[in-house]
Amino acid sequence: MTQQFAINPYAPPKANLDAPVEATTVQAFPRFSAWGVFLLSGVTLGVYPVYWLYTRTRILNRLLPSNPIPKGLAFAAVVLLLGNAAGSFLEGIYPGNLGVRGMSSLIGLAFSIVNLCWVFMFRNRVNEHCVSHKGDRYWLGGVLTFFFQVLYLQYKLNELIDQERTVTSLRPIAAA
Repeated sequence: MTQQFAINPYAPPKANLDAPVEATTVQAFPRFSAWGVFLLSGVTLGVYPVYWLYTRTRILNRLLPSNPIPKGLAFAAVVLLLGNAAGSFLEGIYPGNLGVRGMSSLIGLAFSIVNLCWVFMFRNRVNEHCVSHKGDRYWLGGVLTFFFQVLYLQYKLNELIDQERTVTSLRPIAAA
């Protein structure tokens, strides 16, 4: 007696592994090790933090469309980063030229200011999105943001992602 199977038991399972994460939660951010950010920052000579901020800012702007971080800020930071690299290169070619050294220093200072503004705008938007208040465990503090910038932001995002995963996994399953 042969039995017909409606489902092939030897076929691979059909699961949607690329299921999109809900765009309104912190889960939209990729979970990545803060140590990985640290290593990539060193290997890329400081370029990765700008890339990190750009990619995370795009996600954050999707989460908070009413209060986005301006795209011009990212553009200015990238232009100033390239200008800083060019200034450092010219400084190496003309080591005694005070004009080149002054220009390179001014571009570096401008990049630092724009980058700090970008980092703090990102921090403020994350605090706004998570409805965090000063003193909360998941509040992104100003002093640590100033000194550690994207390292600290990635660390806190990982905490927020883990906390959200724990909360959603502990929710009771609705009766069918």
